[in-house]
This record gives sequence, C-alpha cells and structure tokens, in this order.
Amino acid sequence: VGFVEAEINEVLEIYCFQDSSHILDLVPAGGLFTVNGTPSSAMINPADLGSGFYELKYTVGTGECEDRTSTFIVVSDPISGSTYALNDTLCPEESTTIFVESSGGFDVISGFWDQNLGFGKSHIIFPEASTHYTVTLTDGCSEELELDLDIVVIDSFDVGFDYGPEVCFGDSSFIEILLDEPDDFVLEWNGNPGMDDIVYSNFPGDYQLSISAKATGCEQDYWLTVPGAEPINA
Repeated sequence: VGFVEAEINEVLEIYCFQDSSHILDLVPAGGLFTVNGTPSSAMINPADLGSGFYELKYTVGTGECEDRTSTFIVVSDPISGSTYALNDTLCPEESTTIFVESSGGFDVISGFWDQNLGFGKSHIIFPEASTHYTVTLTDGCSEELELDLDIVVIDSFDVGFDYGPEVCFGDSSFIEILLDEPDDFVLEWNGNPGMDDIVYSNFPGDYQLSISAKATGCEQDYWLTVPGAEPINA
C-alpha cells in the first residue's frame, strides 16, 4: 500500500461539557489515534475528558509511508452554580427574594425555577408554608445543572381571647389573652412596649395588640374590642 494521507474528520473546535458520545471519522481506518498522547478509540465524550484543551493526533502507515495529522479541541467548563435567599426562614405572611448564581458553560446560562416561578436569576416569593424550590441551569448545550433551595415558614401560634362583661360608657371591662406558655411571648398594647398586660382593662372600644414569640421573633397583630357601650354622639 502506498502513501495515504491521514485525516481526522467530523471534529468540532469546541465541545460543550456534556455526557454524550461523538464519533470521529478517521481516514483511513486502522491507524493510531491519541488524545494528548494517550491511545483512544475514535469516540470521544466531553464529560469523560473534562474541561480543557486537547490535542487529537492520528497516525497511519509506517516508515516512508507514515503520515500524521493533528488538531486541537476545547471542552468548555461545566455549568456550576449556587442558590441563596435574603432570608431562608420566614414568619407567616412574610416574603423573601431567592437567587441563583451561575458560571461556566458554553453560552448564556438561563435559570428555570419550579413552583410556577419560571425563568429568572431571582424571584420575590410569598410562600404560605415551608417550600422546596428547584432551579435548572442550562445554556442549551452543556449538561444541565439542578440546584435546590429550602425556605422554611414558621407555623403561626395559637392565641385565645376571653372577654369581660359589656359595661356602660365610663365603666371598664377587660380582655384576657390566652396562651399555652405566656412566658414565651412578648405582649405590646397600642404600640406601647411598657404595656404588656395579659389581662388588659380599659374603657369600651378598639385596641391594638401585638404578640411576639421570643424564640422566633414572629409577630401576630390583632385589633380587639373591650365590650361595652361607646360614647353617644349627640
């Protein structure tokens, strides 16, 4: 057999980092194919190779009939990323913003969130209960990356109320706050930190109460009415 020129066909300059097989066309068959000097089959897998630069070399024939050719390829970096939230532990009815950061990949990376959030690198969320979020990062070519984020919503606490009798205008009645462990909470009547009575006495009317759980800092607000007759407007 005379001199035959070595060829490496069906090869790309850049491969996305992806677990996929690419079969090269080595002409003529039967030569020695190497990747960075290591003998290899004609099938390359970018994920198995890993990101970086590689020299592909193909040698055919021997002696004066030997011919070799080489080319260089690049495997792009895999997609990497992380998720975080401005606050991952919320009181009831609170909101937070969740984020995903990304790097690597072959092209512009997009993030797609579940829980009906859709595309975006950040979202303002209002979870009603503790929720697990998943975001998928993709550049349309590289291996996709899924990341998780958990947002915890603290349960509301139970509060009961016991009301005194209805009284005439000018007389006082009361509202008693019923809590399983009163010492675990901070009460504040009418925005006054010094007014923390568990049994609140006053004239008939509407009064504002804030109750905060010492362990979590979560606050629940109420408008409560001391029973009785209000002033008569002439």
